Amino acid sequence: MQFLADWIEDALNASAEERATMCELKIMVGDDNASSHWDVHDRYAYEAVTVPTVHLAEGIATDWWSIFGGRDKQHPIAPYRTGFILPCLSFKCDGSTFEILGEQMDCENPGLRFWKPDNEVIPRCDAERALSDFVEKTIQRLVMAGIDDAEVQFQWSRISESRQDPEQTAFCEAAGALGVNPFTIDEWDEELILEAGEIFNGTSLVDFLAGVATLEDKQRRSTLRSVRNVDRQMGEESRLPHLREAACEVDDGFKQQRPNEGAWGPGYRVARALRQTLDMPESRPFESVTHMAKMLGCERFGSTDRLPGINAVVSRHDDIHIHLASSFHGAWWSDSFNFARAVGDAVCFPGGGLSVVNGLHGAERQAMGRAFAAEFLAPVGMVALMNREGLDHDEIAGRFAVSPQVIQRQLENRGRIEMACT
Repeated sequence: MQFLADWIEDALNASAEERATMCELKIMVGDDNASSHWDVHDRYAYEAVTVPTVHLAEGIATDWWSIFGGRDKQHPIAPYRTGFILPCLSFKCDGSTFEILGEQMDCENPGLRFWKPDNEVIPRCDAERALSDFVEKTIQRLVMAGIDDAEVQFQWSRISESRQDPEQTAFCEAAGALGVNPFTIDEWDEELILEAGEIFNGTSLVDFLAGVATLEDKQRRSTLRSVRNVDRQMGEESRLPHLREAACEVDDGFKQQRPNEGAWGPGYRVARALRQTLDMPESRPFESVTHMAKMLGCERFGSTDRLPGINAVVSRHDDIHIHLASSFHGAWWSDSFNFARAVGDAVCFPGGGLSVVNGLHGAERQAMGRAFAAEFLAPVGMVALMNREGLDHDEIAGRFAVSPQVIQRQLENRGRIEMACT
């Protein structure tokens, strides 16, 4: 992703900020120029949009922590147009990777058509660098024009200051996960973040807050209390005494995300490694949650009905505990999949503290857990073999005690699973 601005001197805009930042702007998404468009009236293809960058830069600065802290959210740049035309682009961050998504767009007034660029996935650090560079170049233009009190300058100064302090960065990203601006946050949201930060940290804090972001305040606090309560109940029905030892036998290199690889990569590798550690050949299925729990040292595993909106909680104390939410209305295979996701979280993220398994999809930790669970429960090698032997998805799913959708995804992702595990 690149923002290429060919600045226009002596623009005629009434606003001083717009005059200072008027340019011919190209936004490159991978190898595609997202600004390229067809003018219906001129019957001519243009390679750039004529816009002031100040509004786009201000929007990025204002929403910085929502862009990088939010999960399962797309952040379109359309609200930053302020009367000017921009291509139809959105940003999405899962924690470590950043995706730029584009759509074709037709405008009636003026008559313009933007073509759809290919989506681009880049490391988060590269996205931060590209967006920071764009905002700072816009501010440089304002300063050169003698403007030092623009809103973008105020917003960016706050962002820059918060990024210098690790504690402020953690709080601001947590606020972004909750969907609020950390600089204008109300006392209830601030209190929730601080309370959650007492038991969660890092990605586990972001995942919890993003998971409850759409709930009412009372429901958020009820969910947090439920997590606290189950964490204190370290009984034999949740303790997996062999899991920490088994996790330590998995090579740490398997848990690291490789360049140009999604969060699924470590999940697949760790799943295969843990099966080997447990002496579970690919042909042998895990029959149930009870079967998996016994393999990990728990003879009488029991689920809990005290986790509204959460699939499981992983507690890391002297031993690892998994508190699995009862699926009263779920499919019969969902308990096994959620339990496996929790096991994967415990192995992939062995550090201390608490973490949750929830319904987020655009979060690296949750994506890693889903990839782990799929390969742990239904190894793709055996799935592919059974498929070649003529078994359909339902039959294979029955053999491995998973949903047919898991089997379908395993077959669709076979290439990248094998590449990740090479």
